[in-house]
Amino acid sequence: NYALSIRISRYSYSYYTLPFFDHKAQVNPNDPKGTLGLDILSNGLPSLFSFNAYNAIATYNAMINWETPTSYQTIIQDLEKYGRDAGGVIVLVNIIGDEDNQ
Repeated sequence: NYALSIRISRYSYSYYTLPFFDHKAQVNPNDPKGTLGLDILSNGLPSLFSFNAYNAIATYNAMINWETPTSYQTIIQDLEKYGRDAGGVIVLVNIIGDEDNQ
């Protein structure tokens, strides 16, 4: 049982990180930090609306391509590079909750 929540929008880091983990911790006493089995991919600087389709497809393809495993770092680098190349903007993407992955 594992979940990856992808929240790439306007400043999603401040909206979607701690509340998800806090709620999960409240309903599961064996997970005091709320991070077991839950990772959140979010952004700290805005991602333009015009990037949404690319962000979704790139992340989805990385997750379903079982023949070529990838890492969160590779996905993040790809999304940030697209922001620079396609829009000339800095997009800061991060992963939260992965510190206890096995």
